[in-house]
Amino acid sequence: MRRLSIVFYSLAAIALVAVGARELGFKPELPLTKVAGDSNKYGYYLASWRAGAMSDFPVFVELYPKAVEDGTGDFAERLFIVRMLSGDETGAKEAATALLKTRPSNVMAATYMSYLSFKTGDYKDADKRLRNLGTAGNNFMVRLLRAWTLAALDDYNGAMDILEGESEKRAFEKIALVHLGLLAAEVDNVKYANQSFTEAAALPLDIFDLENIAGYYAAQNRPEKAKLSVLEALKKSPSSISIAALLKRIERGWTPPAIDTPRKGYAKALFDISSLAFAVNNNQPGEAYMFYLDMALGLEPDMQVARLMKAEAYRKAGRSEIYKAMTDRISDSHHLKPITRINWAQELLAKGDDSGLGILKDMIKDNPSVMQPYVMIGDFYRKRGNHPRAIDWYSRGIKENPTSPLAPEAKLARAMAYEMSGKEDLALLDLEEASKGSQLPELMNYYGYMLINRGMDIDKGMRLIQMALSSEPSNPYYLDSYGWAHYKKGDYAEAVRLLEYAYALSQGNAIILSHLGDAYFAADRKAEARFAWGKALTNLEGGKWSEKITKAELLEKLKPPS
Repeated sequence: MRRLSIVFYSLAAIALVAVGARELGFKPELPLTKVAGDSNKYGYYLASWRAGAMSDFPVFVELYPKAVEDGTGDFAERLFIVRMLSGDETGAKEAATALLKTRPSNVMAATYMSYLSFKTGDYKDADKRLRNLGTAGNNFMVRLLRAWTLAALDDYNGAMDILEGESEKRAFEKIALVHLGLLAAEVDNVKYANQSFTEAAALPLDIFDLENIAGYYAAQNRPEKAKLSVLEALKKSPSSISIAALLKRIERGWTPPAIDTPRKGYAKALFDISSLAFAVNNNQPGEAYMFYLDMALGLEPDMQVARLMKAEAYRKAGRSEIYKAMTDRISDSHHLKPITRINWAQELLAKGDDSGLGILKDMIKDNPSVMQPYVMIGDFYRKRGNHPRAIDWYSRGIKENPTSPLAPEAKLARAMAYEMSGKEDLALLDLEEASKGSQLPELMNYYGYMLINRGMDIDKGMRLIQMALSSEPSNPYYLDSYGWAHYKKGDYAEAVRLLEYAYALSQGNAIILSHLGDAYFAADRKAEARFAWGKALTNLEGGKWSEKITKAELLEKLKPPS
């Protein structure tokens, strides 16, 4: 089975994060009806974490203090975090101090107290707080903060000694190398800084790393090297909107700022730690993620990349007005602005507001070599059944950007529109051409399914779907396609096994249910077949088309045998 939606745009390796709502003075309406009947401490605790799980961070920040204000144990342990996220620095400090009396090795509480000392210039106390963690302080996050605290104490040798070993650990290699380069640059050790940044450049860099490295070279009066560092990164991530915009900005004469003080280095360390916390939490925002990012913003409130991350979290939580207000503060000339425009256009189009198309068309006028706006406009028309206009926009993007790494995805989308327009030959041409330059799992699955479903080349189709499954072995759509291939080959037992597995992973999917019913029927399990077809009919949403299966077809299958 094929998924008919594709995501062609991203935040270019920028992680999502959320912090408290204080920046805009936003006080959300709380869904207290969710805890009606159990509005005690435990009820609020559960409700707050339900909000957290739903990425509704403003609600989380408001509800959680109700759960912990008189609590002990886990309630009290997080009280200082919530107070900090809510902007109550005094309350957070008091709660962290109280927590450390009973749990002196609590890393987050000790880190927060160290941060407060660093913020006020008491670097000795900041370092002492981290050292007092003992064995708990041997983790990378604490060592990274200690490095910049020692730098603030003018002990750069000690700072670099702390990170030397970390640069050899795969999980922390890139972060450690970038910070070693920044520390070396602070003491004009150009050779060591160059070496560290060169090694880091061989690894995937995010946009903030590139800003910092380019800023270092600019501070060394090496503008061409600053530009080259961004060019090299763009070659590795040619579809990145933000890197392309950064390069364009540098070419227009903008000088990226350098991290030239321990305070800025400490803020970047907090920023990087928030990204680590995000990764550790399976790429989901959590309290540690919010916690470290908020401290980074506390030291450097004009950190635009952090502002975007914070705004994006509100957008994902359904608070689009907050997203708009926050991202409007990012200058139109900033290299992160194209991302905010893409996201806001996406938000408008999702709500049926066609003004989002104007934003995307303006982006194309500004920079016709960026593929994403073309694809988004094409997707808008395709999902509304206007396939000729969708094809036109996909074709424009492909013509303007024939070598774009997103060209195969654009051809896949155009193939979908061609197929829905009855132009299957053109769809197959696009799929064949796209598959020569990409092994995108969704492309492999879609092409393979089309070959199988039309009986054109079942063996080739199965090979393509196997490639998709090798990347995502538990994807129910790919399993459905593979099961359907076995059905077409007459291997009904294996078809049933695969389709049952696909159904278990995506219950209620009408296409999978219809295919499963066909496989049951062929395997002489007719009662189960009728049950599957009946459920598929229920899930067709009033007879709407779902790929090529209609209500009429299912009703025909459900007719009693004559």
